[in-house]
Amino acid sequence: MAVKLHVDLETLQLIQGPGLTNPVSALRFKRGDESRLEVVFLVGTSPVTIGDPGQIEIQFGAKERGKYHAGYLVHAADWTMPATGAEPPTYACAANFNTTELNAAMGVGGDSELAEITLMGEITWREGSGEPTSTRTFLVVVENDVNRGTEGMPTSANPPYPSANQIALLAQVTPILRSVAQGPPDAGVTPMILGRLCILGNAGGPYRTFHAVQLSPVIWLETTPGVVTNTTRAVAQKLTTTGTATNEVIQIADL
Repeated sequence: MAVKLHVDLETLQLIQGPGLTNPVSALRFKRGDESRLEVVFLVGTSPVTIGDPGQIEIQFGAKERGKYHAGYLVHAADWTMPATGAEPPTYACAANFNTTELNAAMGVGGDSELAEITLMGEITWREGSGEPTSTRTFLVVVENDVNRGTEGMPTSANPPYPSANQIALLAQVTPILRSVAQGPPDAGVTPMILGRLCILGNAGGPYRTFHAVQLSPVIWLETTPGVVTNTTRAVAQKLTTTGTATNEVIQIADL
């Protein structure tokens, strides 16, 4: 996917597009990627070429903000000229955001890598031995990358995440919990839902509690006569539509 840029030749600003003269506040890229830039130059709302394709030299550069004397963190000087008759005439390059200099500025591989870094950027062009023309300086935000290809696969938890047939909605589970609580519904059994904790009690009688224990990302239900305790889970049970219990896992979704 290409990053499409428009340069207003009257103001030398990066703008949002033909007829959209608001300056672009910043460009965003991912560290480690190679990004294709496609630039269209505009006079008013009309796309134009900027000179003889055989004589044009274009550069894209990004440096740390305020360090004008320093070397580039990202640089691209190999540009493709527009094809004859192409509409709009588009100038393109591939900018490499996986450079030693950029990685060092972001602390890549260290204990305190930056989540992102904001650079200053510029596009400059000249025709033959003529004087260069440059855009206004713009911001280039480079976000640190998450997927690097060296992580390996995460270890599956025990138990694994439940499959679709092991997941039930709270509204589906509540009648089942009611049916297995001590005392029939007409004896005053009512569910009290406290977040992910379902407590069913018989008015005037003992409680049967269903203790929801969060073991990321699965919620185990622990059936225990009496009050809710903070004890370690015993047997993880799945309540089926008949009210019986099997040694499976059920996850309640609060929807």
